Amino acid sequence: MAVLAVISFHAGHLTGGYLGVDLFFVLSGFLITSLLLDEQVRSGTIALGRFWIRRARRLLPALLVMLLAVAVYAALWATPPELTGLRGDSIATLFYVANWHAIASSQSYWMQYAMPSPLEHTWSLAIEEQFYLVWPIVAMLVLGRGNKDRERGARRLLVVALAGAVVSTVLMASRFRAGHDVTRIYFGTDTRAGGILLGASLACVLSARGPARSALGRRAVAVGGWLGAAVLLAAWDLLGGQSAFAYRGGFLVCEIACVLVIAAVAVPVPGSLARVLSFSPLRGVGLISYGLYLWHFPVFVWLTGTRTGLSGWTLLTARLVVTLVIALLSYHLVELPVRRGNLSPVTLRRMTPVAVAGVLLALVVATVPVAPAVTVDQAAAAIPTLGPLPARPASGPTTTESRKGVPRVLVVGDSVGDSVAQGMVPFQQRFGIDVRSLARVGCGLNRTAPRIRLLDGTESSEASCLGTQQEWRSTIASYHPDVVLSVLGWPGNTERYVDGSWRRPCDPVYDRWYANEVAAGLHVLTAGGARVFVTTVPYYRSPNAPLHTDHATDCLNRTYRAQAAAAGAGVIDLAGYVCPGAQCRVTRDGVVLRPDGLHFSGASSVWAATWILQKAWSHPT
Repeated sequence: MAVLAVISFHAGHLTGGYLGVDLFFVLSGFLITSLLLDEQVRSGTIALGRFWIRRARRLLPALLVMLLAVAVYAALWATPPELTGLRGDSIATLFYVANWHAIASSQSYWMQYAMPSPLEHTWSLAIEEQFYLVWPIVAMLVLGRGNKDRERGARRLLVVALAGAVVSTVLMASRFRAGHDVTRIYFGTDTRAGGILLGASLACVLSARGPARSALGRRAVAVGGWLGAAVLLAAWDLLGGQSAFAYRGGFLVCEIACVLVIAAVAVPVPGSLARVLSFSPLRGVGLISYGLYLWHFPVFVWLTGTRTGLSGWTLLTARLVVTLVIALLSYHLVELPVRRGNLSPVTLRRMTPVAVAGVLLALVVATVPVAPAVTVDQAAAAIPTLGPLPARPASGPTTTESRKGVPRVLVVGDSVGDSVAQGMVPFQQRFGIDVRSLARVGCGLNRTAPRIRLLDGTESSEASCLGTQQEWRSTIASYHPDVVLSVLGWPGNTERYVDGSWRRPCDPVYDRWYANEVAAGLHVLTAGGARVFVTTVPYYRSPNAPLHTDHATDCLNRTYRAQAAAAGAGVIDLAGYVCPGAQCRVTRDGVVLRPDGLHFSGASSVWAATWILQKAWSHPT
């Protein structure tokens, strides 16, 4: 259940499928704590060395093979922007700190356009391995040596596990801020340990009390299991990963549901839920679930529509078949032989450092990042002073502010506009201008907020953007900009619900609606007498990009040109400079452009800001 939910989520077909990871967490906490309690009762202590060796035999061989495959991918197929982060991702994965690496490098799990790392999913493996490292030590200290009293030891460990789960849940809720990035909360070991510790708590309860013996108790456990399964299925279908409810109790509700499901199937006398989950194909998936989880995301990143020419369900089927084949090979050729082989602990201790060192060397060699020809500091050092705005033609409108002090520049647009503003605002004094940015992620020129559907079927809305144009009006009235730059990067890869159906750019109904929206937005921007410029949208170029968006981008650019001309605004052809003749360049003037194929970043943000401002200053408005 857990691995199928996660794969469905990454395939874009299950809104809350990411919660399958929490079922993994709860199940891991339950199984590992059960093993530790059994060992304590059986031998009077916990042999930490043997425990960690067993975990290494189970988890490390398949991970090392997967990392070698990623090194091959990096050497043969990875783009220069991918290589920039792949070495750090690989090393963090190898040493099971991928979640903290993602936090430190500000990798958001929810960025729509970001080019995914083939190792993005390993953050959860890191959290589990950190638990495997620390929890046995905690259990050994709490249970004590020589203590074979199962009930008393389990109760003491239960108190510790429940206390840890409460602290973790409180940390998650207290750190959450509506409208802020949730990366730190989602990836943090401290904020995600609640599920693992609730699973450990279940193991302690069953160890201390044993399974329900009365008919009423067994019936309650069975009903609780079905209730938990219903809650999980509903959450997997409906609960988005950035909703406030998820972080203010939603994860806890789902983790408790996981506990109920596991309790129902862990009893000696199986109930109806246990019989359903004993369906042979589900058990088969469970046997190879580790391999499926390890390999599905690298396969999804490698097997793209751009590389295969496939799309939709055909592409998904190809990805699933390749993942299944690799997982089966991993299980039978790597995982089982190591687990059941004759490798002694001594042999394993000798082989493991050699294997890790070999994989580390391969990763370092294969993922050498391409050093950017121009750094941010170098790009900033080359910023020209723009000076005063050139005089308008006599017939053009003027503002009294444009003749006084430094020119004022207002930037509006979506996430691409925001990425350009990030190269402009910190260096505004070098440009000789005063900059204010109102660019907002996901917000464009349209004033209404129809429902949006991504090409993978996920739906959302632009409700948070409804106040954008009012914010423009109030800012223009108080700030009196001399230049307004509308920088949009949306490549037309989503549908909007317009006039009773889902439509995309190039649909005549959609194009008429969007032309009116752009006209209304430009009317607001030009009302203050500023010089207004609209940039064209370069093509979306990434292995992660959906197919057939170039035509939609062309239709959008025709709309922007036509409405800019009607409103008396200028057009800056950013698309023509980044993608001359539809051949988009990875670098330009020594700068690595658009690391994710859409947004500018680092030195390229400075480059884009400089180029756009120079075009605005020289434009014959």
